Amino acid sequence: MNIFISYRRADSQDLAGRIADRLKSTPEIDTVFIDVESIAPGDDFRDRIRVALSESFVCLVIIGPHWRGEGDAGTPPRIFDAGDLVRQEVREALQNKVKTVPVLANGASMPSPADLPPDLHGLTAINGVALRHSYFEHDFALLNAAIFPTERPTRRLSPLALIARAAFGMIAAAATMVLLLGILNLFTGLSLEEMAGGPGMVVLITVAILTTGAVLPFVLRRGS
Repeated sequence: MNIFISYRRADSQDLAGRIADRLKSTPEIDTVFIDVESIAPGDDFRDRIRVALSESFVCLVIIGPHWRGEGDAGTPPRIFDAGDLVRQEVREALQNKVKTVPVLANGASMPSPADLPPDLHGLTAINGVALRHSYFEHDFALLNAAIFPTERPTRRLSPLALIARAAFGMIAAAATMVLLLGILNLFTGLSLEEMAGGPGMVVLITVAILTTGAVLPFVLRRGS
């Protein structure tokens, strides 16, 4: 299970780091994406964020008192800037249907739709979790309950990971089939076509075995 943490450094950097450290020690969690540790020098941060969110089960949006990025008087908050990184992260999470949990840090309140650009209005309809430094243990237990549903979630896999898992299952099924046919041939002396009843049946059996091999890894993973 992967977790993505979205936050504004000037607003809640310390609390975001504390949450990340605690989540990393949770056995059910594989990776925690937080920009200061997860984006290497030279990486395109937009691509890294897009990939990380596509592989994450939960996106935590840390909302502190200055999360919108208020500037000088008369200047719109940074959240209204199309290039604002926080806006891009939250928009990507909402559009990709990643489970999004607003975390209201240190007394911050949930922004209203009027406080946000239209592509983030969906955030205001999500129930948030309050998290305070002085009551961190108590509040983190509530956040932990919000992250984990009743049933343990499965990890979101990238398309390449899905293809690799299916290919591995097909290869394992094919190897098993060849081994069993070799053993049967050794004891019976019959060819594959003779045992199957014709070339048509050979094709059907092969397709069935390879399909089973491609699907089985996902079935076993879901049951674990």
